[in-house]
Amino acid sequence: MSDKQKGLVQACIHVFPNAAHRFCVKHLHSNFSTAGFKGEALRRALWAAAKATTPAEFVRKMEEMAAIDLDAAKWFDDKPPSQWSRAYFSTHSKCDMLLNNICECFNGKILDAREKPIIEMMELLRLYMMQRMQQNRDMARQKWKEYMYCPRIIERVQKRMDKATQCFPFKSNDDLYEVSCPYGDHYAVNIKEQTCSCRRWELTGIPCPHAIAALWLAQKDPMLYVSSWYTVETYLKSYEGAICPMNGEGNWEKTDVDGPKPPLYGKIAGRPKKQRRRTADEEQQAKEKKAKKMSRVGQVIRCKYCL
Repeated sequence: MSDKQKGLVQACIHVFPNAAHRFCVKHLHSNFSTAGFKGEALRRALWAAAKATTPAEFVRKMEEMAAIDLDAAKWFDDKPPSQWSRAYFSTHSKCDMLLNNICECFNGKILDAREKPIIEMMELLRLYMMQRMQQNRDMARQKWKEYMYCPRIIERVQKRMDKATQCFPFKSNDDLYEVSCPYGDHYAVNIKEQTCSCRRWELTGIPCPHAIAALWLAQKDPMLYVSSWYTVETYLKSYEGAICPMNGEGNWEKTDVDGPKPPLYGKIAGRPKKQRRRTADEEQQAKEKKAKKMSRVGQVIRCKYCL
């Protein structure tokens, strides 16, 4: 998943030819706003299309966007929906993420390291990752040992169970069910294949409310149908490897290879920027937040000791 910067599409095709490439919808919306399509209605329409899980629902949401602004809907003509809408995501990865928050969190953690020289920066990153991986291992072994699945997944299943109470399942045979929802929609559930026509089960590996309603009618535990990717055992396997400790620089082996040299560019005038550049919508949000604050202009300030 990338933030749609220039050159990343070509780079991902070259470096990761067999991987699916998605765009962060927040960054996509920033480009959408920069192109002149602003407003809360268009923002909601974009997110509704991105969150659609079936092609039919995606088409309806895009038609609703076109009803608001036809040019806004045409802006997406050269952007494959498989890169930004759940309706066309592959079900192989069991991941329906629309944001690259993982990258943003990592960038937030390494702000101090990014200002250092190359070798010191890499050493700080290595030390951070070594500790972080061990912290995750300790957390899973000590706090999650009584769980089969990770706690957040259990919370997600519980929320879907709450929604499933509003669904009405009808049995076709031992594996096939039709589920009616409060808003009049009907969905086909196949317990054996672990599929639902809403595609949420296949996208995430977690039974959707329709599937849970069908499983309840079949007198089966929905937790037994959660993907094995979410078990604590799988979580520990993902952190099985470790970054090995290293000696200090004074004990490094001497080689004939020249050390890294600083980049060949001159010093830019002014104080170096440490904060990242805000997007257009973030600037607007900051202005709105500032406008809500009370102004102190003209207010008489008195010392509490001199009253």
